[in-house]
Amino acid sequence: MENSLGKKQQPVWLAGGNSERLAMPLMPQVGAELIGTCVLDTMGEVGKYVDSIQALAQRYAMPAVVSWMDLSLEAEALGASVVYRKNSVPYVDRRLLHSPQDIVDIQFAFCKSGRIPLVLQAAERLAVCCDIPVIFCCTGPLTLASVLYGMDGMKGLIQTDPDSAHRLLEKCLLFLSDFGHSLKESGAGGLLVAEPVAGLLNGADCWTFSSCYVARMVSQLQREHWGILLHNCGNRGECTRAMVATGAAGIHIGNCMDICQVFDECPENRWVAGNLDPVGVWKNSPSDKVYEATDALLRRTSAHPNFLISTGCDVPYGVPLENVDAFFRAVDDFNRKR
Repeated sequence: MENSLGKKQQPVWLAGGNSERLAMPLMPQVGAELIGTCVLDTMGEVGKYVDSIQALAQRYAMPAVVSWMDLSLEAEALGASVVYRKNSVPYVDRRLLHSPQDIVDIQFAFCKSGRIPLVLQAAERLAVCCDIPVIFCCTGPLTLASVLYGMDGMKGLIQTDPDSAHRLLEKCLLFLSDFGHSLKESGAGGLLVAEPVAGLLNGADCWTFSSCYVARMVSQLQREHWGILLHNCGNRGECTRAMVATGAAGIHIGNCMDICQVFDECPENRWVAGNLDPVGVWKNSPSDKVYEATDALLRRTSAHPNFLISTGCDVPYGVPLENVDAFFRAVDDFNRKR
């Protein structure tokens, strides 16, 4: 069956046969602004967390809304030290693991500690009160390992002690798969796996130390109507094939590459999402330039029905609402002209 965007229908997950171009930017910080609160309070109180996501769902036309991308969430549950700031997501300020023996000793059984209970409660509430699916985020295996062992430490393991690197990745996978199952059971409408550290690797290493582990998460969790979106904002093209090979329902591309290069390596039954600059375009440009950039990207990708327009990564706090409105107005205008 053909549609107005190309010869084949869009992928099943999210679209459900919709023939219009769909938009799903990563913008939970905008939700905090919509309800008049800061990032710290929104991510720390389940009621405000739910209200911020629901505010986005009510204001903007999207197939689903993506929740907070927080690369410290799982690490904190495992015992890492986290720094909180008023209007940006928390971050781990020092590595938890320092040696291969630490990797052997640490226990990674899934634990509902830190802020994980809050996120699971939010998933349960949003499954009831939100009119569209909510895609929750988890950290990717390699990125979690790098947060726990340090970026330079993990790079060193990959180069000099790959057995220890794989041992740590196996433990991360166990934790993240259990977390994904818990989110799914709590009512999440899908999962975004944030794996930006994989963008630092070449294609072969991306598969060996990242994508092959993500593929196992996909096998365990993904179903036809419940998908995984694999985010790698560091990919410049060398990781695309490994990302696609995970079997994820979609891949989410950052703004450091031309997204049109991705379509040659991604089948039409998978989403390709991205990749407007969240800072240079969304935050720092006037609204008319946001509109123009959005329209230009839609036109350049118009031959691909599996394109899901989004930001290249999560947007920072302080994006003017008129810029967000301009983005969605450009999508609406594009769809009306088809």
